[in-house]
Amino acid sequence: AALKEQPGEHRAVPVCSAGGYQACKAACESDQAGKACLELGAAYLYGTGVRRRAADASAIFTAACEAGNARGCVMSAVHHVATSARGRDARVAAEQFETACSLGEEAGCVGRARLELEGIGTYRDEGSAKKGLEAACGGGAPIACAVLAGADAPEAKSLLEKACKGGFKA
Repeated sequence: AALKEQPGEHRAVPVCSAGGYQACKAACESDQAGKACLELGAAYLYGTGVRRRAADASAIFTAACEAGNARGCVMSAVHHVATSARGRDARVAAEQFETACSLGEEAGCVGRARLELEGIGTYRDEGSAKKGLEAACGGGAPIACAVLAGADAPEAKSLLEKACKGGFKA
């Protein structure tokens, strides 16, 4: 009733930009670093249009990362951090954030810096983390400004203002 369908009528919700589930799966198999593949991974992760299967989402994100997709590296790293009860997952996340950062993805740089600040999956290195965050903040990444402000930077107030002006909402 919520979809305003008549009995016997069914309109499948698109799972990704390629269309329904089968189309997304085929697009993902043909291009592991493509947009449709990341969208299918997100659908698996959140259960939108498909059954929720976090392990399949993780595999898709990892494959996208290995195929050179920076956003795939970030998504895989975020998933590894979320499941980092095992130390290996945190190390993998740090490496994937680093890969994403080297490919020019600011979210990868910020993720790596956050792990460095807390010493998760890598050595605790506040100097390196702050240097990376300053570069990302100066490059226009409002989240980097907010994280840097939270790292007890002396100019925390001005950094938070810069983050807010850039569109960051706490």
